Amino acid sequence: LMALFSTYNINEKNRIISTVIIGAIYAISDEFHQSFISGRSGQVSDIFLDTLGVTVGGLFILLIIKIVDKIRKQ
Repeated sequence: LMALFSTYNINEKNRIISTVIIGAIYAISDEFHQSFISGRSGQVSDIFLDTLGVTVGGLFILLIIKIVDKIRKQ
């Protein structure tokens, strides 16, 4: 998501916020879906962990994009 949003003219803060919100919505829908599957359970803690993963991954991609942009400018 972060890489996708980086292709548009969206400021950095809004890219991060949008990535985290969409990731959190996906995590919620995934846990909701799991609550209907035998042998699985939807847990709130998994939502937080998934959202944390999206946040860390998004920030990592942002760092890579900044490094690549800096190299291109040189």
